[in-house]
Amino acid sequence: MIKRSLSCAWVAMLLCASPVAFAADCTEGSQNADKCLAQLEELDLQLKQAYQAEEQRVSTLYGKDYGGIEGDGYAKYAIEALRAEADAWRKYRGAKCHYESYLDGMSLNYTGAIAAACEVNETQIRIQQVEARAK
Repeated sequence: MIKRSLSCAWVAMLLCASPVAFAADCTEGSQNADKCLAQLEELDLQLKQAYQAEEQRVSTLYGKDYGGIEGDGYAKYAIEALRAEADAWRKYRGAKCHYESYLDGMSLNYTGAIAAACEVNETQIRIQQVEARAK
């Protein structure tokens, strides 16, 4: 029992020292994984809305006869590039967070929660980056 308590304390210490430790409700292991995944769903929706706002901004800014292209062709190319960037970023986030979940060197029981916490953190940062483009 003492050995298990020490092990749990060690896990908690690693979680607090983890680069994703400040992701709300996501750093206390598998018991909070559902909260973390729910938070990630909300953040993914916010990110989608930020990308939609950016698409609208690009469409308005470059929508008519821009860059030597008549009509809204330039805006369409820019929006295609934005969507490709968004897809690549999601793949990067998943791979980065999957890898980081193993870097802590703890039980495989916690890798899912750590990866989800990382994804929450990365998504929060990404929302700020996408929203900052409009400023």
